[in-house]
Amino acid sequence: MRRTSKRLEKQNAAYAARLRAVLEELGCVASDHIGYPYRINTLAGLLLVDVHTNECQPGAAVFTRFEKPKKAVKLLGENWPHVPSAHGVNPYTGKWNHHFFDETIEEAEAVIRREFARALGGRP
Repeated sequence: MRRTSKRLEKQNAAYAARLRAVLEELGCVASDHIGYPYRINTLAGLLLVDVHTNECQPGAAVFTRFEKPKKAVKLLGENWPHVPSAHGVNPYTGKWNHHFFDETIEEAEAVIRREFARALGGRP
């Protein structure tokens, strides 16, 4: 397994911290769910949220899961199996993940703001 350099580790930690700050700004609050430290109420019901740094390349990922996948698919579209909707929801698991590798933090923040606005009904 490739080890992450200290520099990349520090860079990715800052990237993830900025994404967490955006999520909190959008209304994510602490959750007691194991594996998802944040939650937010959306038009499709409760959305569980977590942010992870990438291990071997720059960036981070925002992992989410809707408690009501069918309702989320109606709102945001389907992303299974490999439906062209890049930011659709998996209708079986409710997962709605956003991966960032080559994007600048500003680009990643814009994607999160845009996609969460869809789930929040045009808010923040």
